[in-house]
Amino acid sequence: MTEQEILQNCPGLSPEGARWMQAQLARQEKQAALSAEIRLAGGRSEEAVLALLDTGAVLESEDPGAAKAAVSALKAEKGWLFEPECPAAYSAAAGTAPAQPQPDAALRAAFGLE
Repeated sequence: MTEQEILQNCPGLSPEGARWMQAQLARQEKQAALSAEIRLAGGRSEEAVLALLDTGAVLESEDPGAAKAAVSALKAEKGWLFEPECPAAYSAAAGTAPAQPQPDAALRAAFGLE
C-alpha cells in the first residue's frame, strides 16, 4: 500500500503517520514471508527457529531472498530444528502375516470363553 493510498483511506492522518503505517505494513509482510519460509523448510517449531535467527537483520534487509537464505543457513547449521527431508521407511510387509493362534486358545474354547 502506497503512502498516497493510506492518506486517501485514512483522512486526517499526517504524512508522517502514513509513512509509519507503510513501514509497519512492509514489516508485517516480511514477517509473514519469514514464517512461510520456516514452514516450507519444515521447521518443527516456528518460535524456536525465530529465536535462533537474526530476525532484525532479515526484516531490515532489502533483499527479497533474505528470509529464504537465513532459514536455509540455519537449517544447514542446526538441522534438528527441521523435519527430515525423507519420510520414515515404510515396510510393505508389516501387518500382512496371518494371526498365530494363542497358546491358551484351546482352554478358552473348552470353557466357553470364546
